[in-house]
Amino acid sequence: MVNTPNIDQSTLDKLVDDYDYFIFDCDGVLFHGHDEIGDAFSSLRYLKSKNKEIFFFTNATTRTRE
Repeated sequence: MVNTPNIDQSTLDKLVDDYDYFIFDCDGVLFHGHDEIGDAFSSLRYLKSKNKEIFFFTNATTRTRE
């Protein structure tokens, strides 16, 4: 089970407004195997809707970009 903090919308909006770029690790943060973790992908869609730049990194050398 993944524990995610409860953040009210105004705090989230301020955080997103304060930054232009967001960096995410992939495996173990956004997904585990083929399964999304929590609301990871909806969070990415939210950032994209706010026209934020999103970057991904991983240390998993067995996967390609695709």
